Amino acid sequence: MNMHLSIQRVPVTERIRKTLDKKPVQTAQGSSQSTYSDCSLPGTATNWAATNTQAPDFVSSEIEAKVVQFGAFRTFEARAESARILAMQSPHDLQIMPFELAAQIWLDHHKEEISERTFKDYEFYIRSLSKKFKGMLLSQIHIGHILEYRKDRQKSAGAWCINHEITTLKQIMEMAGLWDLVGKHYKPMRIQASSKPRVLSPEDEEKFFRVVAENPDWSVAYWACSLTNNTSAFGAELRFLQLKHLFLDQTPPMIHIPDLRAKNEFRARAIPLNSVALKQVKRLLARANRIGSLKPDHYLFPFRIKKGEYDINRPASAFFIRSAFRSMRAVLGPEYSWLTPRCFRSQCFTKLFESGAPDETIISIGGHAAIKMSRYYSRIRIHAKADALEKIAPASVGKRKDVETA
Repeated sequence: MNMHLSIQRVPVTERIRKTLDKKPVQTAQGSSQSTYSDCSLPGTATNWAATNTQAPDFVSSEIEAKVVQFGAFRTFEARAESARILAMQSPHDLQIMPFELAAQIWLDHHKEEISERTFKDYEFYIRSLSKKFKGMLLSQIHIGHILEYRKDRQKSAGAWCINHEITTLKQIMEMAGLWDLVGKHYKPMRIQASSKPRVLSPEDEEKFFRVVAENPDWSVAYWACSLTNNTSAFGAELRFLQLKHLFLDQTPPMIHIPDLRAKNEFRARAIPLNSVALKQVKRLLARANRIGSLKPDHYLFPFRIKKGEYDINRPASAFFIRSAFRSMRAVLGPEYSWLTPRCFRSQCFTKLFESGAPDETIISIGGHAAIKMSRYYSRIRIHAKADALEKIAPASVGKRKDVETA
């Protein structure tokens, strides 16, 4: 049975006002909830409709596309219309939109080009910006608004976060052709150079792993930290490892960090396993098998639902070793209070540099775009510096004190 829906073209501003004039309906639970037969624009359409007697054509098309969606059952024509709206946006269309609507269109336009993690970051930045700019037309935002936003935001956020939020606003305004009017007056906040990550001395590293290995309740945290310490793989790179990413029967054995969950294009990589890393992966694999991870798509670190119950089709939570690691630090004493699981990635780079490995090898193992980033994470230990200087000391020093050497 074919269904036909005729859409009467009514001026967009009139339809918006009719929509906003509808009174809320009392729900069964007693709370007020607005229900509309028409489809309103998201955000604060009141200000937008009140100040624009002539709406852009795309708004009419967008509303009509939403009307024919029938809720979750979107027709092919509706999906095509939505795609057309995104593909054919003109800068002028964005200029006369409320910030939150323009931001959402910009984000939808870039969604396919960015990773899931970056997308979530942009969502956070837009939510923060919307607290101040919601309801404002994009063309109304000027340098004064941005400077005052930055000033207010400093009460709850640091320079790094604020710069990212304003950079997001910049990209939205660039899409609308508006940033040139603002950019010449704006300078990002200065970010203080952070100190290099700390690393454990060889003695402290040996003590850490010796102590934590004795408590079976810390096994997963111990194995994960040891694996990071010997491969540089950390965080999501470990959590999203599936059994199909383990190649333990090859020579040399290795793990593959998949590109779908990698931080950038360089972080997807194959990492050979040394003897310690291989031992820890085998331990983790045996544990995963006991839990029920047996198929290639099952996870090496399955998601814990509750004690003794796991979902092998989901990766572990981002905080899956946090509690155990805090207990480990408490037992080891205050001298380890600064230590975090991420530190073992720095530990790995430090030892690679101290071993004399070529730069290309180090950036390949670590998944960095340039050796500069790998060196940032490294902190050559004083003993390694002393050993290196000792190697260049002439062998005759101490035997012929009367002869100066250079």
